[in-house]
Amino acid sequence: MRLLVIEDDPDIIEAITLSLRMAWPQINIIPARSGQEGIDLARTETPDVVLLDLLLPDTDGFQVLSEIRSFSPVAVIIITIKADELDRVRGLEMGADDYIVKPFSHMELLARLRTILRRNRTIDTGLPRSFEQGELMINFETQEVRLHGQEVNLTPIEYKLLAALAANAGQTMSQKALAEKVWGEDYPSDPNVIKVHMHHLRRKIGDNPKNPHIIITVPGKGYRFNVSSHIPVSRSSHG
Repeated sequence: MRLLVIEDDPDIIEAITLSLRMAWPQINIIPARSGQEGIDLARTETPDVVLLDLLLPDTDGFQVLSEIRSFSPVAVIIITIKADELDRVRGLEMGADDYIVKPFSHMELLARLRTILRRNRTIDTGLPRSFEQGELMINFETQEVRLHGQEVNLTPIEYKLLAALAANAGQTMSQKALAEKVWGEDYPSDPNVIKVHMHHLRRKIGDNPKNPHIIITVPGKGYRFNVSSHIPVSRSSHG
């Protein structure tokens, strides 16, 4: 695993490195001491996960997150002393996959990383090759999403939410069922977590979050990917 740590405190980088190498001896820790260095390394080193501090010497961590999200769907875990709920919500809305408040135990960080890695595995090999509705296209093999022919840059969580709903198009999925599909057994108990990611996903696929027509909220039940009977679905050909 390749882990990019964007953190200006060398003691924290060293502590993270030592603790994680006990669990993953082959882990490749890529340190970045500034926001701009972190952005550059996220672009060139293709890490599997990014640990991002919000208080950096050259720029705001939220800006770093925004820059990374403009070109990469890599999983990002924010690590920060900023414990305010508004900061947590802002981070999730901007595309962070998780948010950990300092000080945290090394066991907690290890558990969060393992959850992220499980979450980012391919979740369903029985899916059709692709799914299309109007100008929205989902390729389940490459995990590519296009809208009006242009690639949509989704985070891993956003993609899995969309894939799970599209794979069950026309059926209402409860919040619990959807969370289990996306996060596995370690799904978040707070329903607001799904709401935040769903809001972000809807906006990216051209679905008005205030009046959605693609991903419908079914009050008291969950969510449904709204389709008509003529939606074309292209399945894999085996000759």
